[in-house]
Amino acid sequence: MRKKATTKWKQNLIKVLDKTDTAIYTIIAIFLIAMAFASFIVVGKDVLNSFGSGGTISSILIALKDLMVAIIIVELLQTVVVFIREEQVDIRMILGAGLTAMVRKVLVFGVEEVEVMEMVIVVALIIVLTLAVVILTRYACTKVGPVR
Repeated sequence: MRKKATTKWKQNLIKVLDKTDTAIYTIIAIFLIAMAFASFIVVGKDVLNSFGSGGTISSILIALKDLMVAIIIVELLQTVVVFIREEQVDIRMILGAGLTAMVRKVLVFGVEEVEVMEMVIVVALIIVLTLAVVILTRYACTKVGPVR
């Protein structure tokens, strides 16, 4: 009799934790949506500024850099939506967001002064992330679900 009571308690706890998990991811999704819209406003202002300044390379690169931030936010939102829908995390989506962040960093190399070691690290990370995406796509399961 005691074992059934313990099992029922654990099942109730798991249900509460699952609902809490979904609620947290829903709140994260709402914030990411707000951030995506805000970042598009920033990108719009950057584009208008680049036309106003005669379209200099540095102003265009700033607009592109901010657009990459918007893309990263949308990629993170897609990851959260997939998790809410399927209760699984698609690792390739997370790696894709990381790869986009590294490409964004490369764009900064043209605008800001960057140390050589930082460039080497960013290039190495791009190579590692690209290889990880290729390996996961070809050889492995790409989704990680809850352990139950």
